[in-house]
Amino acid sequence: MSLLARELKVFAVLLYGQFPAYALPLSALGLALLWKFEKKFAALLAAIFAVSVFGMALGTNFDASNETVYFMDSFFIPAYLCAAMCACAALAWFAGAAARPGWKPVSWCALALAAATPFLAFAHNYGRADAHRNRVAADYGKCLLDGVGKDSVLFLRRDHDIMPLIYYQYVEKYRTDVKVYDDFGWVCENVYGDGFMRLPKDAQDARRREVQLKIAKESKNAVYFSWENKPDGADGRPDGVIFRHSEKPLKPAGECAECSLRYDYKRGILSHDFLTRDTVSQYYYSRGECVYASGDAGTAMRLWNMASDIAVDNAWLHNKLGVALGKKGMKNEAVRELRKAVGINPYFAVGWNNLGVAYYQSGDAKKAAECFMKAVE
Repeated sequence: MSLLARELKVFAVLLYGQFPAYALPLSALGLALLWKFEKKFAALLAAIFAVSVFGMALGTNFDASNETVYFMDSFFIPAYLCAAMCACAALAWFAGAAARPGWKPVSWCALALAAATPFLAFAHNYGRADAHRNRVAADYGKCLLDGVGKDSVLFLRRDHDIMPLIYYQYVEKYRTDVKVYDDFGWVCENVYGDGFMRLPKDAQDARRREVQLKIAKESKNAVYFSWENKPDGADGRPDGVIFRHSEKPLKPAGECAECSLRYDYKRGILSHDFLTRDTVSQYYYSRGECVYASGDAGTAMRLWNMASDIAVDNAWLHNKLGVALGKKGMKNEAVRELRKAVGINPYFAVGWNNLGVAYYQSGDAKKAAECFMKAVE
């Protein structure tokens, strides 16, 4: 029940974000009025609303975070539509009350509010939805392509890694020499087999690792992974904003290659768009890895702190950063980041396990045991 309550809380925040504040009480009133006058229609709207909300809960496996909700937000559209219809019903009821003694002012106010609602809703959502100046995904995609050598192989995982590259290669015909693979074989060539998506997650991960490392081993050209999908056992070094795989030891990268995003860091911390924050935090994290490998630990720590500041609701990034800091001997910093990860998502088993490891390495066996217990709950 606690998971369901958490899911409903996330949906309530989403619903509030879609409409001007006054529309939500009107939705509740409208549903009550519809139930009084049109019970069948009201029941139908309530059923569609419930199926959408509880279907979303099942679709995210009761793990509603800003990340999962961001990618599945479109499935809430029926619920948003039902709420809007109920609000319209309430306004229509008020507008139709003009014939009642003393209700004419209320009726005119309702009509004025109904006329103003589209404009108020537009103003309410425009700032969050306006992306015509957002070049983050395009710039990050360019960084990925510019950071690899000729005829390279590049393994990517996330939509905002893959889609800009597909655009550059297929539309602008830019860096078509680079062979790109995604982690599921949905967008690029499927090298994992026809039945890959029917496998359980653990089996998917094992096959993906096996296939990717096999391709990397057999390739005569350079092979790169994004930091998110670098498989365990992939040897190599940071290179730009990605990881260069090599079966043989590579020389240190030297100075980290320049790569920039058109992004206002101070304003970006408050960005409404999860995908933008996720991409930029990943960028700073990856740049930090490259700079650290080149010997500049101070700049690397500054970049990692910037990644942490932006990833305010990204448990995965804090977990990744915490693990990386722990491996570099920065025990206190690792604990700090991993605590942020489980604070964002208290049901993040991997995060709890990694926090337990960090506490154990810091010498706090009691807290480590508590975290390990949380991981298996």
